[in-house]
Amino acid sequence: MSESSETNQASTQSETGNNELVSDNGSFRRYAQLAAFGVLSLLALIAIIRFYMASARAISIWIAPDFEPLFQAGFNLVILIFAAAGVSVLGQRLTV
Repeated sequence: MSESSETNQASTQSETGNNELVSDNGSFRRYAQLAAFGVLSLLALIAIIRFYMASARAISIWIAPDFEPLFQAGFNLVILIFAAAGVSVLGQRLTV
């Protein structure tokens, strides 16, 4: 019986070690995903800022100076609506 109890203890220790490795691997994967999310979010933020600046310049080039403030306000309103909708959706997902 002592051999079987030693075998059970060894297998239990082996399973515990495997669980720790799986946990460490999952933890590493989560941190890698968070890092990738952060980098991609930063790139998206830069792209959004550049798009906004280019759009504002295009409005100033293509639209007559008399109508430029109206088009700029409309463009800003559309951006604000999309941003508010995105924040609302994320807020709901985070609270659920």
